[in-house]
Amino acid sequence: MTEKRAPLSTLNTSNIRSRCARFAQDQRDAIGQCEKIHGDGLNDRAADTFDPLYVIARLAGQEWEQKLHAAALALAHHAQGRSSGTELLRDIHVIFELSGKKRIFTSDLLKHLQLGVFAMGAVAMKYSALDEYRLSQLLRPYGIKPVAFRVKMRVGRGYISEDFSDAMARYVPRAEVDARIQELLQQDKLWAEAKVEIDKEWS
Repeated sequence: MTEKRAPLSTLNTSNIRSRCARFAQDQRDAIGQCEKIHGDGLNDRAADTFDPLYVIARLAGQEWEQKLHAAALALAHHAQGRSSGTELLRDIHVIFELSGKKRIFTSDLLKHLQLGVFAMGAVAMKYSALDEYRLSQLLRPYGIKPVAFRVKMRVGRGYISEDFSDAMARYVPRAEVDARIQELLQQDKLWAEAKVEIDKEWS
C-alpha cells in the first residue's frame, strides 16, 4: 500500500453524518423500491450483508458500485479465508511474472490458468469452467478490462500487466504472490525429480 492515511481519531464526522442523513431522506423512495442486489462472487451471507450498501452505491453511480463490489470481495476474502476474485488476481499476476510478458491474449491466459502453470491439482479444477466472458466479469469490479492489441502478426483482445497494479496493491499482499510462486517452483521441481525416477525405471 502506498496511500497515506490520517488517523481515524482526527476525522470530523459532522459533515459526513449530515450528508448521509440528507441522502437517506432524499432517496428513501428509491431505496425502498430497489430490488435485492446479489454481488457476483459473494456467498448468500455476504450478499445479504452488503446488499444495503449496493443499493446506495448503485444510486451513486456505476463507478461506485464497482468500487464497492471490489471492496466487498476483498473483505469477504478475509472473513471467509478465500475469494475467487482476489485469488484470480493473484494467479494472473503470477502468470505475468513467470512468463515475463507485459501483455497476454485472453485465450492464452485461460490456457495458462487451466493447462499451464496451474495445470495440476485443485487450482486447475477451480479454473476448468472459466471462459472469456466469466473472466471479464470477475475482473470488472477491480477496474480491469480486456483491450485490443497486436503482438507481432497476431491481433486480439487480452490483458495488460500494468492494469493489475492498483488492484494488486489494494487487495493482494505481496507475500501471497511470493508464496504462490515458490509453491509452483517446488511443484515443478518435484515433477522433474519424479520424471527422472520414472525414466530410470523404464531404461
